[in-house]
Amino acid sequence: MSSKGGLTVLFYPSFDNSEEFTDHYYRMLWYLNPLLERIRRIVMPYEGETPTLGALPYYLDPTIKQMADGSGIADAVDLVSSKHTGLLKNAAGEAYVVKLPPA
Repeated sequence: MSSKGGLTVLFYPSFDNSEEFTDHYYRMLWYLNPLLERIRRIVMPYEGETPTLGALPYYLDPTIKQMADGSGIADAVDLVSSKHTGLLKNAAGEAYVVKLPPA
């Protein structure tokens, strides 16, 4: 993970619950793994209660969990309440936006 410069990734729309957050967190590892050295910050907005990361979903490749261990990606993730629109606007101004498909 880059401590200087680098990409900011902003997920949109906000996550509604821990299950949805967990699914996208592990998928994020899979898709962003080739870019980890270029990423400075990953902004993951949420609605309501702060989501917690669960176990790797059974339907995802188990090698994703190995990618997570020691990658440092958790240090780059910022969970931001959607109520903090100022923080999200700032993140959006510097972010590469990952648009999630509708559920």
